[in-house]
Order: sequence, then C-alpha cells, then structure tokens
Amino acid sequence: MLNLNKTSGGNLIANGGTLSGNGIVIGNLNVTENGTIAPGNSSEVIKVGGNLNIDGIYNAQVDSTQSSKIQVDGAATLNSSTSSLVISSSTGTYAFDKNFPIIQANRGLIGTFAKVSIENLAIVPLVTYDDNDVHVKFRKVLSNLVTTPNQLAITTY
Repeated sequence: MLNLNKTSGGNLIANGGTLSGNGIVIGNLNVTENGTIAPGNSSEVIKVGGNLNIDGIYNAQVDSTQSSKIQVDGAATLNSSTSSLVISSSTGTYAFDKNFPIIQANRGLIGTFAKVSIENLAIVPLVTYDDNDVHVKFRKVLSNLVTTPNQLAITTY
C-alpha cells in the first residue's frame, strides 16, 4: 500500500497494490487490473495532473454528506470490461437521490465501471455518468431483513 499524502512527481502505476490517501499525482495515473485506488476518508481527494486510467478497483468512500473523489486535469478512462467500483459507506441518515461526485475529469470521461458493489446492504447505489463526471446516489431498501444480493435486487425502490 502506498499512502499518497503529498505530491508525487511523474507518472504513477498502481499494480498489485493500493494507492490511498489525499494527494497529487503530477503526471498520469494508471490503476492496473491488479491495482486499487482508494482516496481514503470521505472528504479526501486524489488529484491527477495528467490522465487517469482504471483497469482495476476504485474504492470510493461515501458518508451521509460527502464522498472521496478523484479530480483529473486530463481525461479519465474506465475499462468497461475489468474496472470495479467498490463503495464503502458508513451507517447513518442518507440524503437519497443526492449526487455524490466520485470522479471529475476536466477533459472527458470514457467508459463505465464493469462492476459496482457496496458494503452497506441497507442502501442501493445508482452510478451515473456524464461527459466529465461519475456520480453515486443512493436509494432506500424496503426491508431491513435483506441478507443476500438476490433479496436486495427485489426489495429496492
């Protein structure tokens, strides 16, 4: 694990490990299929001066009022075949249908996450994409007795 709590010069590749924290990558950032990027606490930001490419896992933390995020000066590319979004969320009262930005790319967004999962089965994530950004918002689960993904799929609204 590399904890990025400062500025890192040049290009950076996350391969087989986790890049976490709150900091700046001056160049491009490539997260390989074996890599993970995890900005950290829900208020933390990883800034990328160049382009971002995610083939692996993005672990975004979201709480009831804010989210961790990646801000990209260049373009962000999500590999629609291999990339995964894992949402870590705390318990609490959520503002349902509020957009939480998790990726902001100044020069465009290409692709979508191949897989989305969440650790908190009491809420359901809805991931939306536009030309430059990825957002997450939540929907309620009708039953507090949900214990499996199959049950979750039929008890949301």
